[in-house]
Amino acid sequence: MVNSKRLVNTFIDLVKIDSESGNEKKVRKYLQNVLCELGLDVALDKKGNIYAIYHGKVTGPSVLFSAHMDTVIPGKGIVPVIKGDRISSSGDTILGGDDKSGIAEILEMLFVIKEKEISSPSIVIIFTVEEEQGLKGAKELQQIQVDYGFVLDTSGDIGTVVIKAPTHYSFKAEVIGKSAHAGIEPEKGVNAIVAVSKVIANCKIGRIDDETVANIGIIEGGSATNIVPDRVLIKGEVRSLSKQKVKKHLEDIKSTFKKECQKYGAKVDFEAKKDYISFDLSGEKELLKICKKASQSIGVKHVEKSTGGGSDANVFNKSGIPTVVISTGMSKVHTCDEEIKISDMVKATEYILAIVKKLKD
Repeated sequence: MVNSKRLVNTFIDLVKIDSESGNEKKVRKYLQNVLCELGLDVALDKKGNIYAIYHGKVTGPSVLFSAHMDTVIPGKGIVPVIKGDRISSSGDTILGGDDKSGIAEILEMLFVIKEKEISSPSIVIIFTVEEEQGLKGAKELQQIQVDYGFVLDTSGDIGTVVIKAPTHYSFKAEVIGKSAHAGIEPEKGVNAIVAVSKVIANCKIGRIDDETVANIGIIEGGSATNIVPDRVLIKGEVRSLSKQKVKKHLEDIKSTFKKECQKYGAKVDFEAKKDYISFDLSGEKELLKICKKASQSIGVKHVEKSTGGGSDANVFNKSGIPTVVISTGMSKVHTCDEEIKISDMVKATEYILAIVKKLKD
């Protein structure tokens, strides 16, 4: 039923179009053309997200399928390489399976529904921008009225559904010391880099517990080896499946910054921002029943899991749409070793087609 050649060609077309976050214009135009050719009603919002509606002819739960158009860097000039059942990049860029595999699978689903005249309820398709920059596109979406959502944007065996995802806070801290000549009068300075090193030595970073992680990912400071550095900027994040734990650990980090900087004679300006909130769909029995029946119908195992990563599903769930994240078959994402199996892409498309069929059962 799935046209594997067409699916692969669509995916190859997509990954060859540069679309690093904030530069999705060309891939958006490609998708608008395909969706219009398929007969969907297509619209754009001010942010550049694509809305499309397939008007079904039967009653049943209304749903949305979604994936994001942007990729991480390095994502320019991607050269896809097919070896047997695997597609990878030439090795000096990402592949872009995150999330163009999800887009290709959604498009192939629509092709099959149209060709085979598969009966279904109406389906909303949403392709977002700037997901990799903190779900920026999804946060600008207008209110959507559907019963369930399916975001194609995770790895794992086909049939895997993410039912729990974390709350995410980002933070930045500017540590302020005092500059001085490092060779003549270093004792008159307050080394902001040293102050930061003492903070980091006393912060809990990495895996905190089975629900919580924290990271410091950016440190910027210093101007010359002969100047005691007076300013350092630190950026990091805290994630947890528990809203209480994420807040507590963020406060612990903030407290450590203030305490250690004060002990060393430095000051700190600390800012934190909530990027998205967690969701837990373990109680959504009807939605998970649809997923399980779809898995069984195509002969794959239904697997429910939690994740430490965020996705547009966090935004959809916040807006009141129970939304799971499902596997596209992508692997080793955000690296130049990224790859995907053609057979997994075919199976993923069969899976979402099975979901559509189960909506009217």
